[in-house]
Amino acid sequence: MPQHTGFDAAFPIRVEEVVGMGRLSGLSPVAKHQKQQEIEWALRQAEVCDLRERPFSALSGGQRRRVLVARALVGHPKLLVLDEPTTNMDAESEKKFYDVLARVKGNTTVLIATHDSDFVSALAETVLCVGQDIDHPHSVHRHAIEQAVNVPEDIYGGKVVRVRHDIELPDDACCEGKE
Repeated sequence: MPQHTGFDAAFPIRVEEVVGMGRLSGLSPVAKHQKQQEIEWALRQAEVCDLRERPFSALSGGQRRRVLVARALVGHPKLLVLDEPTTNMDAESEKKFYDVLARVKGNTTVLIATHDSDFVSALAETVLCVGQDIDHPHSVHRHAIEQAVNVPEDIYGGKVVRVRHDIELPDDACCEGKE
């Protein structure tokens, strides 16, 4: 899911149709029925069922992002890559957005690119920082995370954890079988 989505606001497309664009299927009646079930499931996951008939252009930024997540989820991906997904979202929209991600966690690996390197969603299990080493600008470092204390949840749309840049963890996952 891209950070910014360009679209023609005059193009008459409803939310349900946008979500359906994420599911490729044949034209048989069985495929159409299954596609509708998948769209329904994705709309529920992203909590946008009530928006299904609305024009995509009439939605707020937070609503659009949740619809785009539903579009990505309709195909049941194993990996969901999100670039700065909560940029310019208000706290309530951000909370709803992370609620959606919490529901798919476990069935889908969620990778979020962010420039906020101090705090990340409490949903995070692993934090990788790219390019923080001046001498090695393309290096990747895995850092420890800890529960954030005295951080207002309304600023971040929910619970967050603090990234411990002072504690680098080994990343054995990338080196399995290598000595």
